[in-house]
Amino acid sequence: MSLEILKELHKKAYLFFEEEVKKEDSNFGLIYDNSKDKNICSIAGTGFYLTSLLIGVENNYIERDKALENTKKTLKTLIKLPHFKGFLAHFIDARDNSLYHNSEYSTIDTMLLLNGVITISSYFNEDEEVKFLSTSLLDRIDFKSFITKKEEKTYFYMSYNPNKYGAYANGKEGYISLWDMTAEQIMMYIIAANYLDIDISRELYNSFERSNGTYENISFTHSPLNTLFVYQYPLAWLYNNTLTDINNFSWWDNCTKACRAQKIYASKNKDKFLLNDDLFGFSASESKNGYKVYCLPPNDKDFFNVDGTLCAHGFIGSLPFIPDSSINCIKYIYNNYPNYQGKYGFYDAFNLKENWYSSSYYSIDKGLELLMLDNYLNNNIFKYYSNSKYIKTGLERLGFKWQP
Repeated sequence: MSLEILKELHKKAYLFFEEEVKKEDSNFGLIYDNSKDKNICSIAGTGFYLTSLLIGVENNYIERDKALENTKKTLKTLIKLPHFKGFLAHFIDARDNSLYHNSEYSTIDTMLLLNGVITISSYFNEDEEVKFLSTSLLDRIDFKSFITKKEEKTYFYMSYNPNKYGAYANGKEGYISLWDMTAEQIMMYIIAANYLDIDISRELYNSFERSNGTYENISFTHSPLNTLFVYQYPLAWLYNNTLTDINNFSWWDNCTKACRAQKIYASKNKDKFLLNDDLFGFSASESKNGYKVYCLPPNDKDFFNVDGTLCAHGFIGSLPFIPDSSINCIKYIYNNYPNYQGKYGFYDAFNLKENWYSSSYYSIDKGLELLMLDNYLNNNIFKYYSNSKYIKTGLERLGFKWQP
């Protein structure tokens, strides 16, 4: 029964990317940020869309020739979008391909996109046009321009906005914030290592803060506010439990510990949030009061804002790391909350304490679900992702090792 539920959720998650995507020639392949707003497209979501094409072919959801055609159309769209030194905007206006509400040019959203580009171009590696388009997107990125020094350490900037009134600019145009903390940016160092000297590549990777904390005897390296998705996102593509870095550190093991700690937190607070022993999944999601990032212990700020809202990508994203707990949670919700399920599977989030259920789907959240379901069921993504010269070279230059 569990396997049938997972397969059903897998197919429905794929269907989101098949249907919630722009199909006009001018912006083919841009995925809507969410199912309710057809004016805004997500660059990161488009990375999940490109990966979904591989998943679709391998699971007989789409013909290979059609997936190849869609790949080429999407890559052509991406080449034409406005960019700053190769980095694309966080959000694109679905009506005219401009920056949506003066969106920032985002490093992390561009990297999530490029994960999809790298994966699908490796999958269609025999096609010269795909190779040319994907290489063009990657080779135009000027990683050096996003590097800075602070207190004798080397970091990447997070983003850039030429409009001082634009997103995250705070009244000052230019570069915005630093990747100086443990977060979801791991793939950026791997891709960038193809274009930077080994020494600077390793300096960038080793410079960001590794804060260590403990919750209920589980010790791990956590992000400043310890929200779950930051551990899961990189491993949606970098899906290998033997991979260790130059310091013999395993991001897989670290994510497993973060998932375990969250499950314990949910159990300890089940009465407060009207949960049972199977339910967990606090991360970043839609809530009754808008989209929120939920922060758990341990974290650097001693800031905890969990209100009981659970999200599908939180517990499905944990599937490879704590499979028994994740499957129990999925089964319980599937069997007991039909109003939390729709055309594309589970909606984004729900809150039992507030008797609130989302009726929306978000592309980055549904994308994490789809990839983790596919990783667990088929384990195809890493095979093609890791076979790319960009990933092979990046991992080697950074000193990563794994068992093939």
